[in-house]
Amino acid sequence: MEGYNKMPQGSGFVGLLIGFLSKFILLLVLLAVGAGVWGVMQEPDQLRYTQVKMKSGQWPLHWQPIRVVVVSDLHMGSPYIDLDKLETVVGLINNAEPDVVLLLGSFMPGDFFKTPISPLDFAPVLGKIKAKFEVLALLGRRDALDGGKQLADALKQAKIKVLSNSAAPIKLAQKKRFWIVGFNDRPLYYQNVMAKLPRGEPVFGMVHNPARFPDIPPKVDIVFAGYTHGGLVNVPEFPLPVLPTGVPKRYAYGLVSENEHQMFVTAGIGTDEYPIRLNNKPEILVVTVVSGQ
Repeated sequence: MEGYNKMPQGSGFVGLLIGFLSKFILLLVLLAVGAGVWGVMQEPDQLRYTQVKMKSGQWPLHWQPIRVVVVSDLHMGSPYIDLDKLETVVGLINNAEPDVVLLLGSFMPGDFFKTPISPLDFAPVLGKIKAKFEVLALLGRRDALDGGKQLADALKQAKIKVLSNSAAPIKLAQKKRFWIVGFNDRPLYYQNVMAKLPRGEPVFGMVHNPARFPDIPPKVDIVFAGYTHGGLVNVPEFPLPVLPTGVPKRYAYGLVSENEHQMFVTAGIGTDEYPIRLNNKPEILVVTVVSGQ
């Protein structure tokens, strides 16, 4: 038939390819939007136990294991963290039947998306934590700047001992004893704290910012840290943690072994300037310390 022109060869394939790419891009957009909605509106409101066994070279072989519950970065008043949620957190801590509870700082919220809650209101809730031996806390940098004295006083009033480059003995049965050292952001004084401790007794530490780990003397066998929120976003095989300035990627989350001692960085509870968690649920860390001798 005159005037009839055939479609050029290959145009059908091009059309199919364009259609496939359009659908693929749309799928990626939908996945990204869905992940964003989940990460902002769902996952930050969840809670999990993370149970870990850690071996201590200082813990005597004949001593019973000890259970340490670690909670960090509550950010009271940030999204999903109100007094009712704190009651839930405290209940879960108590259900774990801890020997010792460590609160690693960042009690106060960040700069955005917050409804501040006074320490006078939330410290009494934390005072309901039940540990067999001791509940200890340290303040993060923002805590110290944002009404640090009021917060420290409120925690002490709630029978929670606040450490700042200082140590507390944990007295076990039969005159056994170990030490918890709370390290603040002034590493210049770390050696002074350690010099006051007796030799031959196990020493564990807590620090808010894991970037201070290299400054902590190796005599501290196990260190617990927070601050990173687990890197906020955890994509398997493609770790791209969102970390505070100065924190190395290797300290984003989990167990780290360096310089003859070890550190566990917890993902914490709340959110800060970036109110998101993706594949990184808020956690209550339950650590069973056993002898590594």
